[in-house]
Amino acid sequence: MLLALPAHAWGPQGHRIVGKIAQQHLCAPASETVHKLWGDGGLEAAGLWPDQIRDQSRWKHTGPWHYVNVDDTGPLPPAERSPDGDILWALDHYLGVLAAPDVPERQRREAVGFVTHFVGDLHQPLHVGRADDRGGNNITVAAPGRETLNLHRYWDTNVITSVQPDPDRYARMIAPLALGNRQHWQSTDPVAWASESLALRPIVYAYRERGGEVLLDEDYAQRARTIVRMRLVQAGVRLARILNLRLAPPEAGCMDRGRAGAGFLLRD
Repeated sequence: MLLALPAHAWGPQGHRIVGKIAQQHLCAPASETVHKLWGDGGLEAAGLWPDQIRDQSRWKHTGPWHYVNVDDTGPLPPAERSPDGDILWALDHYLGVLAAPDVPERQRREAVGFVTHFVGDLHQPLHVGRADDRGGNNITVAAPGRETLNLHRYWDTNVITSVQPDPDRYARMIAPLALGNRQHWQSTDPVAWASESLALRPIVYAYRERGGEVLLDEDYAQRARTIVRMRLVQAGVRLARILNLRLAPPEAGCMDRGRAGAGFLLRD
């Protein structure tokens, strides 16, 4: 039954981790707005929401917004776009909602939720995926320990939980990767983030096959863990930059920094 279910982006752990990291890089005015819209759950709750509602009849049309299909050589955005939208279209759309004046609070809340989720998804390599295998969903793999699942789910969830199933501990562990890299990572745009995911495709598909079975050995797992750590931190600090720009007034002067002394993250 699990193999028949479609994978939904980063699993809950991944989206919680992105939210935790981003939350600590928000400046005070942006953080206050997030709290007003999403309460104590903050960006963790916001990032989980689009997956929680996507199977509801009102929101079923958002399914294609969680990914973009592209050939191995690009281009990005792809020459032929889905008429139902894709992750690049959806992220641009909801960034526009956040930038618009006098947006009703309900729509602003939804926009923060979608932006938070889609920035995370865009950093999962298989969300910039191949159409023929549905971003790895159609590839059954044997992971280290012989657990059987699909390739997409492996990258969404198992790479994270095999290291540390607790999102708070995992976030604390990887947060220092932002030191010295934050400003460079934040200087790029969503198309560049998608291009980074596409560039990782040769590594994602560098598995062994034996007797028709796809095997993910420990060397593959270690490469995947390294990539996922980096992508989660990149997503978090980039999300913070976007929300600082959209949710804090220019006069606050906080577009390039997080809150002083915030949380568990080291500052650069």
